[in-house]
Amino acid sequence: MKHITLGIFLLFNCIQAKAQVQLLPQAVDQGNVKFNPKNLVGYANVQAGLRFNDRDRGNVSILLLDSIDQYIVDSNSYSIVEFNIGSIATQNISFDMLRPISKSGRFGVNLKRTSNPGWVPRSFVRETQLGLALSLDISKSITTNAYYDLSILDREQNGGILDTTQYSLSIDGATGLGLLSNVFLEDAYSRLSSQNLGNEWKYKAAKAGKTKIQAGLGARISSSKFNYTDNVTDSAYYSQYGVAVANVVLDSFELTGLGIKPHINLIWGDTNTKNQLEVDVGLDQAWYVMRNNGRESRPMNQRAYSLVQLESRRLFLVSTSEFYITGFNKGDYKHKAHLNYSLSKQDSLHRVGVEVFGGVRFQKSRQSIITQHYLSTVKTSLHNVAPSIYTDIRFGAAIRFGKMHWQNQFLYQRIQDFVFFDQYGNVNQMTSDIDLAAGTTRLGLKLDHLFFESSLTYQWNKRIYEYALPEWVNSTVLSTNWPLFENRLHVAAGLKSIFFSRYNAPGYIPFYDAGYSQGAHKFDDYFQLDAFVDLQIKTVTVGIGAMNTLYGLVNDNPLIAPNYVRVPRYFSLKINWTFRN
Repeated sequence: MKHITLGIFLLFNCIQAKAQVQLLPQAVDQGNVKFNPKNLVGYANVQAGLRFNDRDRGNVSILLLDSIDQYIVDSNSYSIVEFNIGSIATQNISFDMLRPISKSGRFGVNLKRTSNPGWVPRSFVRETQLGLALSLDISKSITTNAYYDLSILDREQNGGILDTTQYSLSIDGATGLGLLSNVFLEDAYSRLSSQNLGNEWKYKAAKAGKTKIQAGLGARISSSKFNYTDNVTDSAYYSQYGVAVANVVLDSFELTGLGIKPHINLIWGDTNTKNQLEVDVGLDQAWYVMRNNGRESRPMNQRAYSLVQLESRRLFLVSTSEFYITGFNKGDYKHKAHLNYSLSKQDSLHRVGVEVFGGVRFQKSRQSIITQHYLSTVKTSLHNVAPSIYTDIRFGAAIRFGKMHWQNQFLYQRIQDFVFFDQYGNVNQMTSDIDLAAGTTRLGLKLDHLFFESSLTYQWNKRIYEYALPEWVNSTVLSTNWPLFENRLHVAAGLKSIFFSRYNAPGYIPFYDAGYSQGAHKFDDYFQLDAFVDLQIKTVTVGIGAMNTLYGLVNDNPLIAPNYVRVPRYFSLKINWTFRN
């Protein structure tokens, strides 16, 4: 249920027409462990990218808003300030800015501070993220962009339950876990921090008619550190790992990287037919220094990659490939392709729009360092595990009728040589293949004063605990919007919910900062309902939210996995201000 990578991908398109910065969606803090609902659907690996991402390229994420275009007042110059405070001491503060610094340059800033308490005393998660980006047109043929990214995540590792009376554990679910396995880590603390600095230069080498050729060279430096400390004489938790007495538990990991990436980009476009072809090929070379509790190694990676993108009035096709020529991941590969084809466009002449789509993924990945050659105070991993192989096939169709949108998708996935941690921190590899079939239907409706969207996923596999997934997953948003006082005031109110059925939810190993597979305990159906009311005056929005409103009514179990707590019930106040620079 947890996916942490040290190399986070940069999606920074600051020379586009709208000058938008796009980014990866961020996981939602729930209690004192990060929980991303998207990982409930066909995740690739419980331990994927734990500390040393197999496909780490040292890239970073400029941590701006996921759908920033809906907030832009002036596409060339804007700022967004948001403050959110909750009744249980939650605090979320963010500042986003993108503005021109000259006729040919733009500068972007993002600052985000999150603080959430856990269920029990001395339990919290605090995260600070800073992103800076600069884009300049040096001349008609030369452009450059630079970025800096900083992320610091602090966690007080109290992931358990202190008082069975206080939380009235339900008969099903966590009751069978036993109290000792959940009373631990009162004085344990971890910090995960990363810094990334990069610069890229692009040169328009040639332009002939409809064809443009561009060459680029990028360089980056990255640094990531993880530290874990538990200073309490508490062997109740660590005893299950074979440690009789644990006065002090220490764990540390540090990864420093240097990378260069030359590439060539070719674009052919026809403005009359709106046909466009883009091809990008390059080489990515990275060197690392890894330190793990006094042990040092110097892995490296050399990766060749390509991108082909074809676009027309009806068709959109994108294909990416990468192959590791030498280094830590030698022999690994990943090939992905996605196709969208419009059978009919929804426009002024046609009320119905129909689109079909499909995609494939073929991937071979060597296991992360933490599962192979990792030294810890509690456990040591010294294994020679085989690479895992993933095969995904997706296809579906979408229909737009008036203001309604309906999409259906089918997924088939096969995993060979799957690797996972068990509850004792041991590394295991399956000899049999894993097969997963899943179907998702999504229905959306957008009227003048009403918005509704709901998705329902059914997942079928052999129900093995090693690759556990909930059978049913649903997320729904329902909101209404009313303009008042001649459009001077806009009032919006709505509900958001997420549901997944009971399953053997993966647990959490704090000193590895990793997930583990477990088959001993099935956790109850999970349902979370959030409510909100927003008032908007021009570019200022004030909102009140109620999080997990039904806790104690539908389910009073504070655990949704071993050592993994759900979000408490609380109220929040939000202030958002979007303004021109």
